[in-house]
Amino acid sequence: MFTVPYVNLLLSNLKSLYNGEEIKRTYTQVRATIVGGRIDREDLVMSVSNYQLHFIEKATNLELQESTLLFALPIMQISRIKKDKKKKLFLELSTKDGRHIWLNFHKKDDRKSAYDTITTYAFPDSCFRVFAYVHGACASSPQQRILLQETEYKRLGFCNEYFRMVHNEEFKLCSTYPEYIVLPSEISDELIEKVAGFRSRKRIPAIVWKHPKNGALLIRCAQPCVGINMNHCDADAKLLSFLKVGSQDRIVILDSRPKANAVANMLRGGGYEMTMHYHDTDLEFCDIENIHAIRNNLQSLFQICEQATSSKTLKEWQKDLHLTQWFTHIRLIIKSALRAVEILQGKGHSVIVHCSDGWDRTAQTISLTELLLDPYYRTIEGFLMLIEKEWLQFGHQFALRYGHAESSIANYKESQRSPIFPQWLDVVWQLTEIFPTRFEFTESLLLRIMDELHTCLYGTFLYNSQKQRIEKRVYEETSSLWDAILLEKDRYLNPKYRPKSKHLYFDLPRHSFKLWTSYYLRWKEPTFLDGFESGIYEDPKYLGEAFPQEPVGSTLSPRKPDNSVKYATVSSTTKRVKTSTWVGTALDDSAELPIFSDPRKASLRRIKKRRAKPISNSHTGETLGDNTDSQPTLTTDSDLPQVSTPEIPVRTRKRRHHKIEDANGSEGQAKLPETTRHKRKESRGNNGAT
Repeated sequence: MFTVPYVNLLLSNLKSLYNGEEIKRTYTQVRATIVGGRIDREDLVMSVSNYQLHFIEKATNLELQESTLLFALPIMQISRIKKDKKKKLFLELSTKDGRHIWLNFHKKDDRKSAYDTITTYAFPDSCFRVFAYVHGACASSPQQRILLQETEYKRLGFCNEYFRMVHNEEFKLCSTYPEYIVLPSEISDELIEKVAGFRSRKRIPAIVWKHPKNGALLIRCAQPCVGINMNHCDADAKLLSFLKVGSQDRIVILDSRPKANAVANMLRGGGYEMTMHYHDTDLEFCDIENIHAIRNNLQSLFQICEQATSSKTLKEWQKDLHLTQWFTHIRLIIKSALRAVEILQGKGHSVIVHCSDGWDRTAQTISLTELLLDPYYRTIEGFLMLIEKEWLQFGHQFALRYGHAESSIANYKESQRSPIFPQWLDVVWQLTEIFPTRFEFTESLLLRIMDELHTCLYGTFLYNSQKQRIEKRVYEETSSLWDAILLEKDRYLNPKYRPKSKHLYFDLPRHSFKLWTSYYLRWKEPTFLDGFESGIYEDPKYLGEAFPQEPVGSTLSPRKPDNSVKYATVSSTTKRVKTSTWVGTALDDSAELPIFSDPRKASLRRIKKRRAKPISNSHTGETLGDNTDSQPTLTTDSDLPQVSTPEIPVRTRKRRHHKIEDANGSEGQAKLPETTRHKRKESRGNNGAT
């Protein structure tokens, strides 16, 4: 049965509940208000089930005794529930899709009871109490596991003598990889073990796609564990050399991070490939920001959309959207994917993509590259296979990023929450707008996936890896979202679809992106978008600018445009590290960004760092500056080698003092003799006086 279409808020005649759904409590005389939305109704009946909240209008026709379901809210979509200390009858609900809902109860006891009931099912104390298990127990048959080695790998042509299926038996090789990964046939098990010890989280380079004509390979992995000691692994370099297919003379590594982030990761034992150790290898940085920047930007976007009124002009929209930086990050993701397409399609070179751990920005870039290159992934079945392969089986952290099955009521504070997958779906929607005839599906499929990500009606998006899903019996005891979508395939078909075998490519700098109004503004009145027939698109004058100059409130950190960002470099002559003031904000996915509410405060902090006193580094013997004032706290990564963290060197000037002895034999300090410049200055002053 299809999910209650709560996207369309006004529903009528709800005849039945879901399989396994039970009404737990019912409250009358409730007022529900969606902040900035179209709902603000009094005297509602609110029913709380083990799956969702039902808001029902009382019967208006007393003869027919019909009631109307105003809207329903899946209970796992709630990210926060808060009591108002001043307003004793109010509850505030915050949802994972950016809504704020106020509930006003008639009795104080009703509020307390509703708070306890919602908390029990929105933040279950056991993973098996998630509704997906209850709903799956009532299904007629369990879902089928998708085995990549029997389906997708065969289609891509990996079942031959040139490649081997490496069995990740019991997930001992890598706990966040699928059961089988593809590597060249020349690579031995011993070599694989050595490379696993050198790559973060043991996420070794794995082949995920092959060009059907030139044979170029698309590979994904995690960062190398280089560290501040500049570690090197011969086995890793040898494995990369085997990834050159046929007559290929080069291989290109696309590091999804900004270079400054990769340099900062060296302090934690990570880093990036030193091309001096990898023959015929090029390294490029794609400048995609980390999870904390994306989370803050989406929160700013939600806030702008929530507070927007129908009188807001296009220019006002464009200014506000520019300040959120949301389109900037979308542009960087598409830019990195287009670069991979250019290398694979145009030059015929193999491409390796990684970030820090290889499950966030890497998944975005890899899956978008395959979507542009392979027309199969632009069909409904192919699109679901793409998500299954690159996001689910290769270990995107769904439970960690979106707060599934977290028992703590304060889980909204978790710093690892970030909308990486929703952002990628937004990017896909942008492509469907650019190429309206090249995708078999419409935006309704993207909206369905976006919503089911949070509802936990199905077991598809539960847990962080394939290993965890097998251990928690997801395939045996829950239903699959993919099965439900394929049963209703006709709902998502694009009537304009014209299948073609060509890859997709477009001129990025000249294209303006649009706000996905069907998602971000779907709670507004139907007439809200009157006058915006062409959509709400970004201002063309901002195209090509990497970051806006002005921060939004206190949620965004001020950044400079890409062409003025300086990165940390090591001089080969002096062996000293030269740094810029932006290295302090360059961190990986598990470190928070510093937040400045005023750019002038950031300037003062940079001035203080330049005036830092020198200290001695016991590791190198160099003079170092105390540059820890504005450095954020780095979290510990148990899987990376722990290293000491030296301070960033800063050049400082020292004043010399001459030691002298007085008549009693005690030492003192004499002032420096006046320089010739001082004397010349004094003589000019005397001449002027006479």
